[in-house]
Order: sequence, then C-alpha cells, then structure tokens
Amino acid sequence: MGVAAAVSRLGWFDRSYWMTLTVALVLKPDFGSVFARAVQRALGTVAGTLIGTLILLLVPYGPLLLIPIAVFAALLPYGMQRNWGLMSTFQAPLVLLLVDLLTRGGPELGGIRIVDTLVGCVIVLLLGYLPWAGSWEAPVGPRFADAVSATANYLRYAFEPEYPGRALLLRRVYDALADLRTVFQRAMTEPSVISRRVTTWMPAMTALERVADATAATVARTGRGAPPPSRAAVAALAESLEHIAGDVRAGRIPGEPGTCADETLERVDSTVRGLRDTMAGDHRG
Repeated sequence: MGVAAAVSRLGWFDRSYWMTLTVALVLKPDFGSVFARAVQRALGTVAGTLIGTLILLLVPYGPLLLIPIAVFAALLPYGMQRNWGLMSTFQAPLVLLLVDLLTRGGPELGGIRIVDTLVGCVIVLLLGYLPWAGSWEAPVGPRFADAVSATANYLRYAFEPEYPGRALLLRRVYDALADLRTVFQRAMTEPSVISRRVTTWMPAMTALERVADATAATVARTGRGAPPPSRAAVAALAESLEHIAGDVRAGRIPGEPGTCADETLERVDSTVRGLRDTMAGDHRG
C-alpha cells in the first residue's frame, strides 16, 4: 500500500486511487491465492472495462445509462459467487458507468481504469507475492496431517457410547477434511511450479476420506446391534493413524501400520492400510 501510494504521488495517473484500491483488494493471502486474484482481477477488469467503454460510446449520457447500470448491478452477486475474475468483469463497467454519471468522463475513463488496475496488480505480484518464500509453498501437508490426527482422535472414542463428545469429534474430522480440500483447491490456482506438486496429494486425500467414512459407517453398524470392537484393536488403529500424521509432519515415508485382528474393524483397517500404501507409493513415485 505504501508503494502504491508513493507511485500515485508521481502524478502519472489521473485516478490513482483505483491503483491503491486494487492493491488493498487483491493482497489478501488469507482469502485465497494472491496470484490467482491478481490475474483474475487484471483480466476481468480489462474485459469489463472494454464492455463499459463500448456502452459509453453507444449510449448517450443521461437516464439511459441507468439500464446497463442496473443490469451489471444485478449480475454482480452472481459473479461474486463464481470467481474473482467474473466479479471484476461485472464490477468494472458498473464502476465506469457510475463515475461517468458523476463526472461525465466519457470513454477515456476506460483506459484510465485499465492502466491503474494493471499497475496495482503488478505492484501486488512484485512486492506482495513473488519475494516471499511462503508464496511458493502450499500448506497442504500440515493440513493433511491435522486431518489424519482428527480422524485418529475420533476413532479412539467413536465406539464408546458413553463418551459425550463423539458427534463433535466426527464433525471436527469432516471440518478438517473440508479445510484440507479448500487449501488444495486454492493451491491449484497457483503457478504450475506449485500446483504440480500439490496434485500428488489428491490420492492420499481420497484415501483419508475413505478412512473417515469407513469409521463412521462401522460406528453406525455397532449402534444397530453389531458387536463392538475391542478397545485394544481400536487403540492400535488410532495409533497407526497418529504415526501416519507424525510421518507427514516430519516428511518421512509412512511406516507399516500395526496389525488389527478385530473382525468389526476389518473395513477400517483396510482403509488405513490403503492410506499408508497410497502415501508410500506417492513417495516412491
């Protein structure tokens, strides 16, 4: 923001507040990929500004401009739900037409809007994204380990009907899996040097979801009369998952999971072994 403000003081830009506003809106790493937001903001603004400029050329100044303003205002919530680029595509002509109503700036506003926005995006990428090591690392591994630990914690208490927090533990499992999916999807919008590495987590994420689903299904069967598993078998499987989480945090290849001879936990045991084999295979690849 300081750099954008300093550049705006040079007097090269007619509406430099658009530049500082772009920096403020794009540079939000906690709300997704900064790279994707900058690129989508730039492309969406260019497309939307061209549309707005065409309207200013074809529609005379006056009440008729309220019609396209109403159309873009109605489309803006839809664009916000889809992605940042589509939102910018609808927002840019809306802003352009509103400013023209107030200032009668004419089609020249389009060029000013494009330049100011592109400069703001470049400032974000050069100073707020590229120099920082964290920009080149997607935190999928730590979130994956957290999801494995949440699954292990749920498994440890899932077959104890008297435990009051079973439902909360299960919800934490699926919340952790949802957070993992969100981080993964954000990382896929990063440059290919990052997204290519992230794709290797997809098989392991699918395998972990199978573990959570198999555990929940087995708990439901025991609640309908199936024999409960032994506490020793449950503890062994939970310990195997904790070992996998620890190996992920330490960057090691997961070791062989412990044995589980309990018939009730056969499906859960199979998915835990599948998770370990998937991760070992990914490391070998």
